[in-house]
Amino acid sequence: MKMDDAIDHLNALAAESVKDDKPMRTTEELREFFKNPPKRAYSVPLEEAMTSIVKIFQMADEYRRRAIASKLNKHARNSFLGYAADMAVLAVRTQSPSLIEQGLIALVIEGGTEDWQDSIVALAKLYHSAGKPGMDAQKAFDEAASLADPGIIKKEMNGFPLRPPEDRDLKALYETEEMTDEGFRYKQVLPRSLP
Repeated sequence: MKMDDAIDHLNALAAESVKDDKPMRTTEELREFFKNPPKRAYSVPLEEAMTSIVKIFQMADEYRRRAIASKLNKHARNSFLGYAADMAVLAVRTQSPSLIEQGLIALVIEGGTEDWQDSIVALAKLYHSAGKPGMDAQKAFDEAASLADPGIIKKEMNGFPLRPPEDRDLKALYETEEMTDEGFRYKQVLPRSLP
């Protein structure tokens, strides 16, 4: 699939995936969301389209990487944040370091455009997951950061592995890990419920 066709395909799938989303308007809605997070609808075609873009992006020169990022619609770019978090989980479940690399590249593509702090949470998950199959997280983060334009994502990707351990710990970002019937996963927790 050509680059422009792959981008158009992803843009269409991403827009379709959020058409029924409704914003939360009250504190009670937000509290209920954290207590009982909805299961995000899994879309094989959407994940395949994002993986295709990640691979094209990884092989592209700087000019083409910028072109890819600029042609993605808001929904497509935002989808890469969830994709990165999914790759952190799947990398542990399958013991596949290449999924960590894909997740990091997805964050480069997303570029912190919605809320860069959400990207930091995804970075923490990817860093934590990289340690499980014994991957060199520093090297993977540096390689992915080399694909990023100057800015907050490049800075955080380069610096995250160098943070003091307590600052890159999942608890610092209100996350924990757990085993479910589906296997390993990360879970967001309210500050008062952390051990």
